[in-house]
Amino acid sequence: MIETAQVEPGLAEPLHGSRVLVERFIGDGVDTQTGAAVLERVKVLTLRVTTTQACAVVEHLFGALPLVERFFDAAEERLAAVRSGAELAALAVFTPVPEHGWGAAALAGESTGRGLRVRGEIRVANHDADGSIVLVRLRDGGERLAWLAHDASGVEPRGSRTGGRPRSHAPRWLAVEGAMIAEAHVSRPVTLVAGSELYACLERYVSVWAVVALDCARRTVRALRRAARTTRACGHPDPFSVSQAVSMDLTELEIEIELTAAAAARHHAQAAPHPSGLVLALTAARAIGTCAATANALRDHLGVSVDDVLAEDGGAVAIAAHVGGAWMLENELARAIGLGSSLPR
Repeated sequence: MIETAQVEPGLAEPLHGSRVLVERFIGDGVDTQTGAAVLERVKVLTLRVTTTQACAVVEHLFGALPLVERFFDAAEERLAAVRSGAELAALAVFTPVPEHGWGAAALAGESTGRGLRVRGEIRVANHDADGSIVLVRLRDGGERLAWLAHDASGVEPRGSRTGGRPRSHAPRWLAVEGAMIAEAHVSRPVTLVAGSELYACLERYVSVWAVVALDCARRTVRALRRAARTTRACGHPDPFSVSQAVSMDLTELEIEIELTAAAAARHHAQAAPHPSGLVLALTAARAIGTCAATANALRDHLGVSVDDVLAEDGGAVAIAAHVGGAWMLENELARAIGLGSSLPR
């Protein structure tokens, strides 16, 4: 998706920029419970940095940090570094698996007396993260959250599964085989079902992510309108913006985005109940997916110049990977309202 934000000096390099922003937010006393004030701060963030950076910052502040504070001994040295922003954290609880549920994406864990030995595979969206919060399912059936350092022995990057030429910000996979997680980096027992404390934390996070995704979608549609105004067919005097089909498609997208943005403002101002956060995130994920599909259609079918709009960084897939993607959100919403899985088995 398009990345049009005017990045401040010193924030252009992703890892450095993300850390600076996380530390700045924490220093200002960010409230990870969210609300109207936080919503405004996130909107300011999206104006100052790229969508990739904004997603990484929001994932740390509103995804990983609340879990560290609620389920771990946050005073432990490595986790204290996460709290301060010195260590960047990702969430690996949205790894896609055939069951498509949030709780299905867990590493297998075995207690060794000194901690947990884990194995499995996780997907992370933030390449710059030092580690991830993962869900571990123990042999006895219990579940824990754990901090998994990406440089730990037994953690091997596997790159992207997208095929073709590697893309710098496409979601990447980490193969975990026999990695040891110290007891201090393992949470108290958790359960990831609707109504649980962990579930509520994740739902709050995806609702904040939706604000970033909607901003990206809004800017993408504006860029597509500019591209349609400046692209002309060879020998034809009119730009593609005069096409009724092009104009209607983009207007329909704008209406959908603005309606969802209005819903987001109400959601965060009123602390809307479950499953409003899931509905908001799913609608935002669909919006950025539709933007990407529209941009590709304008390029492939009409020849509109949109190459500068479709950034080579993973696009909609990379942005949505921070919350698992539209399919996972749709399935989770279906389960939350008692419809079971929305995907055929």
